[in-house]
Amino acid sequence: SMGQVIQAQQQLELALALAEQGQDKAWTPTVLSNLGHASLAARQPDAAMQHLTRALETAPKNATAVIATIQNNLGLAQVAQKQLPEALASFTAAANNATAVGDRPLAVRAHVNAGRAALALNQPEAARDFFDQALDGLKDSQPSHEKATSLVQIGLGYHQLRTAMPAMGTPLLLRAAGTFVEAASVAETIRDVRTQSYAEGYLGHLYETEHRYDEA
Repeated sequence: SMGQVIQAQQQLELALALAEQGQDKAWTPTVLSNLGHASLAARQPDAAMQHLTRALETAPKNATAVIATIQNNLGLAQVAQKQLPEALASFTAAANNATAVGDRPLAVRAHVNAGRAALALNQPEAARDFFDQALDGLKDSQPSHEKATSLVQIGLGYHQLRTAMPAMGTPLLLRAAGTFVEAASVAETIRDVRTQSYAEGYLGHLYETEHRYDEA
């Protein structure tokens, strides 16, 4: 999180050695999944794919929560390699598995990622459904940094959809604005000034695109 990617990779390599010595078979794929994520942060998509593919191969069949995390990370690696149809399939599987085990934060992230992939694949209807599911997944959840950032990402998704779905421009505009407002409110509640700044800035840009300059 602090940008110390090389140190993170070194710690995860040590963790992998320990996991492979242990009896709990879910630890090895868990560490491999994190290694894949760290490799992405280090801009090493090939290494990320290797770690995540191995993680999926070694994960116990009943470790649904672990598999969901691996699938989401695998989707991110596939996006980095411009394998968008495969990425969409990975994100969809991750969202389904996360929902099955009640991991709402992961289900939200996977739905947002699936929405972005669908948008890139020129599937606006599917993208809107994914963003709607992500927003539904945040209902009644407690204020947190993850909730605020997810709301910002969902708002951006609705905003980008306006170009692909001009007939739905006004409803999407209202939904994007409402999502940014909620993101700013959540961020203010937990004193997350950085995320609040993003939410306010994107809301201002939304007003600007509608020529509402004073509000912007």
